[in-house]
Amino acid sequence: MKTLVLVAHPRISESRLHRAWANALDETEEVTVRRLYQCYPYWTIDVATEQTLLTGHDRLVLQFPFYLYGCPPLMKKWLDDVLVFRWAYGPGGEALRGKQLLIAISTGGPADSYLPGGYHNYTTDELLVPFRQIANLVGASYLRPYVFHRARTVTDGEITASATDYVRQVLRPDLEVLPVRAGNSGHS
Repeated sequence: MKTLVLVAHPRISESRLHRAWANALDETEEVTVRRLYQCYPYWTIDVATEQTLLTGHDRLVLQFPFYLYGCPPLMKKWLDDVLVFRWAYGPGGEALRGKQLLIAISTGGPADSYLPGGYHNYTTDELLVPFRQIANLVGASYLRPYVFHRARTVTDGEITASATDYVRQVLRPDLEVLPVRAGNSGHS
């Protein structure tokens, strides 16, 4: 399975965790890793290149720190610019149908802060619903997200272990597909 990983961290040189994850994936032949903030320092996204990369891969992984319940701004721009009407969804928009989407995030807080009644009031699955809907819209399978909590207090040993675990998850062909609600898939 060919996998494309888009890493969106505006200060990856300062992120021991995301840097370790990306570096571990760089050593894996089956994975293409793109660091969006390095590829597009001026935020002018080469849509044709990105769409070609997407069509040549079976699985897309969006890797980012979970900032204020969403992705960093360059990843949002990438999503808006690349996943366009009549290409990714809508009439004739079938380019991503049948592919897989995996979200890989880190959070600063502990896991129990992402529970009903916890500090953030919602689970990470609930807060990631917009990404699940993107998968639904483009006809991709939405895989159970890879979530690493406590990124602010992680030890070097935990980073090494998480990088190994993350690569294993990215490469697993049998990741759990989460169901989508019945209704409009975005295809006509």
